[in-house]
Amino acid sequence: MAEKKTAEKKEAPKKVAKKDTVKVNLIKPRGEKSKTMKVSLNGMDYFIPYGEEVEVPIGVKEIIDDSIAAMENADIYEEEHTI
Repeated sequence: MAEKKTAEKKEAPKKVAKKDTVKVNLIKPRGEKSKTMKVSLNGMDYFIPYGEEVEVPIGVKEIIDDSIAAMENADIYEEEHTI
């Protein structure tokens, strides 16, 4: 005899919790003409003003930190490799 299979009960999708945010206050880099720093994350653009404390998602903060580290490394490299 064929066994009857019962359909699995699917739960409703869980509500997405509010994204965690952190406060950032960016210092304007030397020679920067723009008033904001543009950061893109998951198809969304964030324009973070220099010199103001604002709340941003944690992922945006991580991108900012990586960008600052890259700029610092580029400055160090340039200093070491110029005549």
